[in-house]
Formats: sequence, C-alpha cells, structure tokens
Amino acid sequence: MEIGLGYQGQLLEELLDRSVQGETNRDIMLALKDTARRMRTCPLLSLESALEGGGMQSLKEADRAALSPLWLGLGSGDISTQQNLLRAVQTALAAQIDQAKAQATKDQRLALSLGFIGGGVVFLFLL
Repeated sequence: MEIGLGYQGQLLEELLDRSVQGETNRDIMLALKDTARRMRTCPLLSLESALEGGGMQSLKEADRAALSPLWLGLGSGDISTQQNLLRAVQTALAAQIDQAKAQATKDQRLALSLGFIGGGVVFLFLL
C-alpha cells in the first residue's frame, strides 16, 4: 500500500485490491475485497465506514486497536501523511509481533516445565 500511495491517481479501493495479493489470511482477504467493493459502490464512504461489519473476526482486539488509525486516516490527507500513517501502523504491528513471539517462548518454557513436573509426579506415584 505504501508504495502505491506514491503514485498519483491511486484510488483507495484499488490499493485495497492490490493489498489482497500477498495476503494469506482468508478472513482478511475477503474483508479487504468486500471493503473495496463497498467503496466502489459508494464513493463517499470512508474506509472506516466501509470496513464496518466487513469481517476480520480473526483479528484480536489489540490488532484492531493497532490498525484503527489506518481505518481513520488512510485516504485522507496528502501522500506523505498517509505514508507516515502506514509506517506508524507497521511499527505498531511489528511491536505486537515481537510481543507475541516473546509470549510464545514463555508459554513453551511453561509447557516444558509442566511436562517435566507432571512426569516426575507420575514417576513418584508409581514408586
């Protein structure tokens, strides 16, 4: 999206259609396509309004909060403002990815510890 904003004449719904190409999450892909269709049907619709009820149920609340500035600001303002907005949202999402990785590592350590403790308890019980 960020690269596409650098070209004059890009409509937001065209950018949404292009962003679907690399998407692997089916819910998000369908929501983006549906949002682009809604914006074509009603050109005065903002991105936020077009997204309402448009899916993305797989997103967690924290993800929605990180993306909300995008829904509110994309499509308004000049190109550099929109590109800065995309960069800010990318930074917020990258921080969430890092946090999720750290939590996954912590959960793995906990599961491993519980497995050892459970094995030890079973061993002692069998003695």
